[in-house]
Amino acid sequence: MMLRPLNSNEFEVHGSDQWGFFGPFYKVFKRKFARQLTYCFRTMEYKLAMSVLDPKINFTDMELEPPSFTSEGIWRSLSDDISAFDMKMLKDFADNLLDYRVMSELVPILARIYFREKLPVTLSYAQASLLLCMGLQLQDITCIQEQTKLERTQILSLFVKIMKKFHKYLYGIASNEILSSLPEIKERHLVPHSISVGEDLSEAAKQVEEKMKNETENLLNPDLLQRYAILDKESDLENALQNGRKMPASGVVSVKSNRSEAEKHGKPEGHERGKKRSKEHTSKSNKKVKS
Repeated sequence: MMLRPLNSNEFEVHGSDQWGFFGPFYKVFKRKFARQLTYCFRTMEYKLAMSVLDPKINFTDMELEPPSFTSEGIWRSLSDDISAFDMKMLKDFADNLLDYRVMSELVPILARIYFREKLPVTLSYAQASLLLCMGLQLQDITCIQEQTKLERTQILSLFVKIMKKFHKYLYGIASNEILSSLPEIKERHLVPHSISVGEDLSEAAKQVEEKMKNETENLLNPDLLQRYAILDKESDLENALQNGRKMPASGVVSVKSNRSEAEKHGKPEGHERGKKRSKEHTSKSNKKVKS
C-alpha cells in the first residue's frame, strides 16, 4: 500500500521530519510492531523485521557532540526502566564476570529503549539484528544460529560488544548518579594489639611450661607413689634370700606382701564389706518371697 502526503494547511509539519505529517503515525506503528515482535511476530525473519522497523543505528552525529545538560535528562528518562543495580550487573558482564544468561531480564529493556531511539549508541547492522532477536523476539542462541548462519562464539562476541557499548554510554552520562544510589560498603578499621606478636608468643610459651610443670609435680606426688611401695621387713627379705644371702640365679626375689587383696587391686575393704552386706540382704529377701 502506497500513501501519498496531503498538501493541506491543517497539519503542522516540521521541516526536519522526512515523513512529513505521516511521521507521528509511523512512530506509533513502529512502537506497536516492536511490541508484537515478542508475541505474534516472534518467528518472523530478522531481515524482514529490521526492514519494517527501519531503526536508526547510526548516532555518530550525537556522539561527536560534547556532553551537556541533555545527558542528565536522558538518564532521568531511562532511570525508570534501568536501576543502579542493573547498571552494576551490566558493568560486571562487560568485565566478563557474569554469564550471558544472567542478562536475560535486562536485554529486553535495553532493546525496547534502543529501538525507540532513546539510547543513542551506534551499532552495526549485525549487532542491531542480534539485539532485535534476543531483546524483542526473545530468541535463544540456537534459534539465532539457524537464522543468521553464525557460530555460537560469533553471536556471543557480538552480544558482548553491544553490552560494552551500552555500558560505556550509560556510565558516561550518569556515572555520578549511579554510584551515589548504590549502597556503600562500610570500611573496617583495624586496631593494633596492645602487645607485639613476640610478647604474645612468649606469654603463651610460659603458660605451656607452667602447665607441664604442674602436671609433672602431680605425677611425683608422694601420696600417689606410696600406693606402689613394697611393704616388707628385713626378716622377710632374709628368708627370701637363699644360700647365705646370695641372689638366686633368676635375679628375682619374692617377698610376701602384707597388704590385703582389696588394697592390691585398689579397692577399699569397706567397699568389699558393703558388697557382702548387699548380697546377704538380697539372699534374705529371696528366701522371704519363696516362703
